[in-house]
Amino acid sequence: MLPEITLNDSSLKLLLGIVGTLFAISVVRLFLLFRDNRRMRRDIAVMEKQSSTLHNDLLAIKHDSRSWREKMDRQFDATRADFKTRLEQLERHQDKLLGSLGEKIQEKSGCAEQSCQCAAAAAEEVRAAPVPSEAAVPTLPAIETLKAQGLGAEVFALQEQLNASRQQCAALQRSLALSRRRPAPQSHRGVARSKRG
Repeated sequence: MLPEITLNDSSLKLLLGIVGTLFAISVVRLFLLFRDNRRMRRDIAVMEKQSSTLHNDLLAIKHDSRSWREKMDRQFDATRADFKTRLEQLERHQDKLLGSLGEKIQEKSGCAEQSCQCAAAAAEEVRAAPVPSEAAVPTLPAIETLKAQGLGAEVFALQEQLNASRQQCAALQRSLALSRRRPAPQSHRGVARSKRG
């Protein structure tokens, strides 16, 4: 059996001191735990508020990126349609210029042939006619030469206009091809990566 513990005043005081000390330690520990619990609840409330704010910000960024992408798509479609209409107009204008140039070249060649025939006939008449005492200057070949020079200048101007329209048409085709090959902007890719993340 255990030896009998004698309960005197000193042992009771010692036991009372130990129990009081343990009680004080437990009260202090409960106070500290209560304070930590209240702090954690406050931190949880702040974190929930921050998470809701971040969620709202992410939704706003997503909406802005979608609207920006739709706006860029509309602008791209409008630009492509504008380039397409300009290209079609230039092609029609080029076809008209080619047709008119062919007609004018045919007309000028016919006029040149007629002028050459007239000049040859006039030269034959001059050769067949007797030589007068005063040399007369034939006016018909000079006029036909001036007409032929004027026709050549018109043909040259039409060819320059046709070359300019061809260059403009080629530039529009290049810009249309570049706009079709243009990749998505970097900011749009960054938004897509953030969505994936």
